[in-house]
Amino acid sequence: MVGLLKFVARVVAFLPAGMVRAWAWHWGWLLAHVARIRRGYVLETLARCLPDATAAERRRIYVEMWQHQVLNIMELMRFYGGRRAEFAEGLEVYGEEHVQAALARGKGALILTAHLGNYVLMGILAVQRFGYSLSIISKVLKNRVAEELFESLRQAGGVNGIHAQQAYRPAVRALRRQELVGFMLDQQRPASQGVFVDFFGRLASTSPGLAFMSAATGAPVVPVFIRRKASGGHILEALPLMEPPPDREEETIRQHTAVYTKIIEEQVRRTPAQWLWLHKRWKSRPLGEGGGEGSGFRVQGTAGEREQRSEVGGQDGKPPKGGRWLFLKSGTWNLKPKRTAEQPFGGGTPPLPCENRTAGEREQRSEVRGQGGPEQPHGRTRTVGGGREQRSGGNRDSLCAQRAQLQGRAYGGG
Repeated sequence: MVGLLKFVARVVAFLPAGMVRAWAWHWGWLLAHVARIRRGYVLETLARCLPDATAAERRRIYVEMWQHQVLNIMELMRFYGGRRAEFAEGLEVYGEEHVQAALARGKGALILTAHLGNYVLMGILAVQRFGYSLSIISKVLKNRVAEELFESLRQAGGVNGIHAQQAYRPAVRALRRQELVGFMLDQQRPASQGVFVDFFGRLASTSPGLAFMSAATGAPVVPVFIRRKASGGHILEALPLMEPPPDREEETIRQHTAVYTKIIEEQVRRTPAQWLWLHKRWKSRPLGEGGGEGSGFRVQGTAGEREQRSEVGGQDGKPPKGGRWLFLKSGTWNLKPKRTAEQPFGGGTPPLPCENRTAGEREQRSEVRGQGGPEQPHGRTRTVGGGREQRSGGNRDSLCAQRAQLQGRAYGGG
């Protein structure tokens, strides 16, 4: 597959730039008017996010979005096929001093970016122009062929890829090496793994990973975006650096994530046709809004306990107050609620010990205890050949005590 990619890249690189742009515009028009992929969803989203735009303007944005996406691929092919000097000449850079100021602190730098403009080419051009060591945290594509192609393009451009599922430790190691680590913060997260912040006037589940990592490592955040010029070429712009969050408290992480998201929204409003409106950014919904995934927050503990949803998730998708965000081995960012006198288990509801269960709850199944026989004082019984055979296992009180002790350990007890 890599060999085929090289062949296609050489063919595209051989063609004149004007012809490639015309082809991209043509194929984008066909995808918008003939294939009409997610046309209804995109137009509905544009109507909600850009209420001042007319219906004709929204349709134009939908068509131009597809044209830009096709041109993104064509540009990557030309770069991979040997036209690197062409992109270097057509690149305008603003704010590079902000990245230098962030690196001068000695803790690396976290790059806030989005699926805006030719976002794949952005990292490659930055490495080529300034010689930075850059790693991009990204999700693994479901299509294996597409994943291999994009990975080949990133490696050819000198950009390292970090899979989002296991991103924390590789990202921290990169920051310690005084490198740049890029976050695409405009993708939706499952409600249990994100914080709900405003994005175009509607709550959107967003990864708290960027704010958490900045708070944990002390690395500043630098917003960097790329956009395509109407005359051809690109503009790469870095905004002033942002200080790390002072702590990892839940509300602090939420506030900083909201600020990052607002910056992305401002950039999308500048060139709405260059953002990837196909992505279902508002798929996860807060608790209380129908049609979503819910908004529970997983708690620290065993695999089974992490699957629990907090019963005090709060309103508007907010988790219990006073918790802090932590990184789990599964690669997700989750809230660890603080324990209080009213909620000693951190918001969860542990199973009741034996002595607190009702008679119905203590009733054992017939295939375990036998057919309607009385509860045995020592161990369990099972039916064997029409009779009941008693199992060993100690008296019921000791079993209850052992079970209560294990439950206490599982939920953070002694």
